Amino acid sequence: MSDYGVGIKDVFFLHLLERDVMYKAVTIFIALTMFGHSAVIAEPVTVAYVSYSDIEEDNHQDSLLDNIDPVLSRRMYEIQQETSSVKLHVKSPIGDVWVRFGDFAGDFTMIGNGVDRDVASIEVNAKSMDANRGMVGSLLKSKGFLDVANFPSMKFVGTSFEWFSKHQAILKGDMTIKGTTQQVVFYVEVVDGSEQSACSDCVELQATATIKRSSFGVSALLPIVSDEVSLYISINAIKKASDINDDTAEAIDSLTFAQVQ
Repeated sequence: MSDYGVGIKDVFFLHLLERDVMYKAVTIFIALTMFGHSAVIAEPVTVAYVSYSDIEEDNHQDSLLDNIDPVLSRRMYEIQQETSSVKLHVKSPIGDVWVRFGDFAGDFTMIGNGVDRDVASIEVNAKSMDANRGMVGSLLKSKGFLDVANFPSMKFVGTSFEWFSKHQAILKGDMTIKGTTQQVVFYVEVVDGSEQSACSDCVELQATATIKRSSFGVSALLPIVSDEVSLYISINAIKKASDINDDTAEAIDSLTFAQVQ
């Protein structure tokens, strides 16, 4: 009997131990499940809050940028032909050839980095060229060069200003010469901004670039006459009138880098 009694006690004790272990295991599982569940919930809530805030700010910026065209017009400057110049330079066997164009028009905006709009435009009457070396002007107007009879104008449309200092920038855009369009990069320097000028709405810029004329289909007399052509544009401009209010303009300025006030 004692043998059976001991056996029964042992079995009973093991049964209690098994139940205790099972209870603890279930308790731990429930706790872990609840903790894991709360963590899963907590993370999206936090992310959703941050994301909502970011989206709200992005929507505010997008709303401003969607209405940026009137602001660009407020910072639009018109080139003054009488006090500006458009010139090109090319090396040849007879020496340096300088060509000046007397008829051109254009405008540009001084708003800066990150603006997805055309920021500058200038159109030059190719027939208005005047060269410093006798018959060179007539030669350049001929079909082998600029062919002004069929392509009477040249045009540059700037697509982005990239300012690397307060008064210096890279102006990227598309230039069309003789019906061919290529990307051209100008180095631009603000020589005199409105803060120094006697005219508060005036600005003076210098822009330079080097192109290969063969890229535009102007290949006559290569390589006797250099393929590289240097462009020099000196600009005096006056800010255009605009109806946009100052509050809206300042809001846009907070998102961009306007160089000249």
